Amino acid sequence: MNNSPGFERKFTSTVIAWAPEDQPTDEQIEAVLDEFEKTAWAGLEPDRYSWTAVLHRERGGGVHVHILAAQCDLQTGRS
Repeated sequence: MNNSPGFERKFTSTVIAWAPEDQPTDEQIEAVLDEFEKTAWAGLEPDRYSWTAVLHRERGGGVHVHILAAQCDLQTGRS
């Protein structure tokens, strides 16, 4: 994917963050990520997109998730 020709922007990223007082459980975070996936790639089968999420728990209690996603349909190769 990294060497795909013709794509100016191969990846996109975003962050989902919670306030320190929210203190989401792992199950709540997973539910939010499941909903994000359903919304971001609505209508596509999972083998047509690629993404990863990295969870950070801050010392002050805040939680955020970095999301990195390929901007390419893995089946067609189109951006």
